[in-house]
Amino acid sequence: MTIVRVAVRLCCCAALALLVGCDGNSSNAKAVVTPEQVTLSQQTVDLPSAAQPAYTPGSPGVVVDNPRLLTQFGGADVDLNHGRYTRYFLSDRGERQPDAILVLVPGFEGGASNYLVLADKLLRRAREENSLTLEVWAVDRRSNQLEDTVGLDLAEDLEDPDVGLNFLFGDGLGLELSQPLVDGPNRRAVFYDNRADTAFMAQWTPLVHSQDIDAIVEKARDTALNANVFLGGHSAGTGYTARYAATDFNLAGGSRIQAMPSCAAWCCWRVAEAATSIRPLTRRPWT
Repeated sequence: MTIVRVAVRLCCCAALALLVGCDGNSSNAKAVVTPEQVTLSQQTVDLPSAAQPAYTPGSPGVVVDNPRLLTQFGGADVDLNHGRYTRYFLSDRGERQPDAILVLVPGFEGGASNYLVLADKLLRRAREENSLTLEVWAVDRRSNQLEDTVGLDLAEDLEDPDVGLNFLFGDGLGLELSQPLVDGPNRRAVFYDNRADTAFMAQWTPLVHSQDIDAIVEKARDTALNANVFLGGHSAGTGYTARYAATDFNLAGGSRIQAMPSCAAWCCWRVAEAATSIRPLTRRPWT
């Protein structure tokens, strides 16, 4: 019995000594380094486009006097002639030159955020499996500039959904303008009448969209290593991709610009490509 008690006491002393030796205040303790978590980062960018369609704010001779446009943009200095994209990149590689850039065009009623999950998975696999720095540049059509999101951005920054609700639907719900909105834009969201306010969008032809995409592609070519750029699309985005690849931008040459393929031909092409098109852009497609 005595031997058992002695053994138990020795075990307790040994365990106590081990705990003391592992004390974080001990000079022998080693600091535990937690690696910084790599996250998917994003940045929305507007680039000047060569397209200047008639009646569009920003085109030559167009004077902006529409009250809703003046309210959203805070004045008459409105220019919608831009190509817009969201740049997806990994937080630990934001300053590195990408080995390749994948430019993706969304489908009907889609937007750049459609590609967030794909970008997250694809960029991590390229990094972990091939040690490559890849970026995804997701295109937003120029109409995205007319989406009034200033109050929603504020709600996201404050992590307060009530601010977003008030911004979008406060008038209909009979709410007073919340203090964050008063201190911020001091207004609610602007909604447009597509006949009275934005009829100029009828001038935004497939050629206009191709020129917007071209601004993004050329920026990507200047950014990626060896101009290593790929262009793809999902659903209706495959049509924009094909239209861009078939476009002759040399308008001064006198040749006619090819029209958008017929619906039947376009749909057959989409089926043949399994509703997804990705092509490398080793050179501008019309040269």
